[in-house]
Amino acid sequence: MLIVKVTSTAGGWQVLHRSLGGTKYGVLDTTAAFASSINQWNNTDPTSTEFTVGNYDTNESGRTYVAYVFAHDPLGAAGDGSDGMIACGKVAYSSGATVNLGWEPQYVLIKDESTGSWNICDDALGMYESTRGSRIDADTMGSEFPTYGVIYPTSTGFTVPSGIYNPTNLIYMAIRKPQYDGTSGGMTWIKCRDNTNYHALFDTERGASNLLYSNTTSSQSTDEFQLNSFNADWFLMWKRYQH
Repeated sequence: MLIVKVTSTAGGWQVLHRSLGGTKYGVLDTTAAFASSINQWNNTDPTSTEFTVGNYDTNESGRTYVAYVFAHDPLGAAGDGSDGMIACGKVAYSSGATVNLGWEPQYVLIKDESTGSWNICDDALGMYESTRGSRIDADTMGSEFPTYGVIYPTSTGFTVPSGIYNPTNLIYMAIRKPQYDGTSGGMTWIKCRDNTNYHALFDTERGASNLLYSNTTSSQSTDEFQLNSFNADWFLMWKRYQH
């Protein structure tokens, strides 16, 4: 899954998902259905080494962008180099659905391919085996929805119980429970759980004091009093932002 956001001016969060291909795009800051367009990805699927941008909200002249790349890395046979850290896929949903990843996820971003919010469930929101926990929606400033998580994690993937969505196809991006390798770099996504507040996204490419909000189209802003620094296996936040 690929997310591209213009940082130098206002603009939507453009999303490409491998299950739908380079002819379609979604928008992370809205509930809109995935739609067909040549403008975002030039009708071109990503390869194992590169992705292609079009000319609307992903590659306009004189603007700067950030791209978050969640590369599908299925768990392979021993020795094939695949560590199975991220899985991006699609599952048909009717009266429930089961997804087999080969490992237990710590984070799942999931959305109805049609109209619907981008639901986030993770360990911090109380997502454990046989426990749905809470959820947060990436497209809103709202606080968490207690006990309204949309998945049950399992030791090999996750299940989506009945009664959560109307019959549809669900696209997802799942991240495996930590297997830290000692290197630095990456992205931090922070959201106050018990109050209305922005989703704040920081990354090592843009620097710790530069942030974007997933639920708005705003350009990049700078605030040195939120996330202070990235380190090899931790990050430092200023006290005023520790909700």
